[in-house]
Amino acid sequence: MSSIIATRFTGPWEIAHAEKFKPEDFKYEYTYMPVPDDHKGPVYTYGDPKNIVIFKTCKNPQTAWNYIKTIINNEGDLKLLEITNQLPRRKNLNSDPYFDEYFVNNPKMKIFADQSSYVRGTDASPVLKEVLI
Repeated sequence: MSSIIATRFTGPWEIAHAEKFKPEDFKYEYTYMPVPDDHKGPVYTYGDPKNIVIFKTCKNPQTAWNYIKTIINNEGDLKLLEITNQLPRRKNLNSDPYFDEYFVNNPKMKIFADQSSYVRGTDASPVLKEVLI
């Protein structure tokens, strides 16, 4: 062990980047957000949520909706995880048995999935000031 420690605040997208560019014997982990020893309650952080919309001017809104439904179900969410290492914003993602195998095979992602219940968008968070301090 080299006894050298580095830290960085990041998200799940960093996993693929670190794997691609790390030296062969480089070891790293992710952990939960640090908080003061006397902290009680959940630890909030912020995210950059993306949205899907069907515009009023869409010529085939039902066709658009039929397509969107295929990417926002469990199967679509799993594909998103597998392809992008990005977490869909879903309740109980970290405890839904549908994703168990994925998290067993991708244990570094589990930390981020556990935190996902406490991610708030920057525009709708009453604790944003505390998150960014």
